[in-house]
Amino acid sequence: MALGPNNALVHNLKAYHSELMGHPDEAMAAITRAQELDPLAWVLNVDVGIRHYFARRYERAIRQYLGVAETHPNAILAFYGLWIAYQQQGDYGRALAAFRRLTPADGRSDAAVGRPEPVTRDTYLAALREDLPKLQALRERRFVSAGDVAAVHALLGETDLAFEWLEKAYGERDSRLPWIKLDPRFDTLRADARFEALLRRVNLSP
Repeated sequence: MALGPNNALVHNLKAYHSELMGHPDEAMAAITRAQELDPLAWVLNVDVGIRHYFARRYERAIRQYLGVAETHPNAILAFYGLWIAYQQQGDYGRALAAFRRLTPADGRSDAAVGRPEPVTRDTYLAALREDLPKLQALRERRFVSAGDVAAVHALLGETDLAFEWLEKAYGERDSRLPWIKLDPRFDTLRADARFEALLRRVNLSP
């Protein structure tokens, strides 16, 4: 920060650090400053959405991601954000449409996020269970976080498999692994001693 006070990337990284250290207001101030310095950087606009998502302001996160998706339709991180935010909001139709944008190998990459078919929670879980192998197969061709696979297993109630994939994330030095401290998708695992132990292993207090 001292060497490059007007470097947007530095402020963005500061936002992640502040969030993980338990200072969400400081994190939002840092990402807002980064966005001011480089307003056209779609990655920074996605990260504004991430700040809202971690704070469980899902509607604001979704608006942010939709804005990025509209101007950058190939920005896969925007659809990733939409998937997890819609899922937490309980809008399973849009969550499934966004998820399928992440798995083009299934031939459904053109699924509309805005006007999905009605999907119940049970239907959504069944679809995730069916498509999970495709998400895992993508890991052979591009980066797919092992933590995201773990999150799907957690949602499906497969706790032991979720922890197996979190161990994969740890072994791979997955850059998203620290997010588990903040990500609401892992709420069902927080009471498990294995979760607290993993946070300590990445030098984050439970």
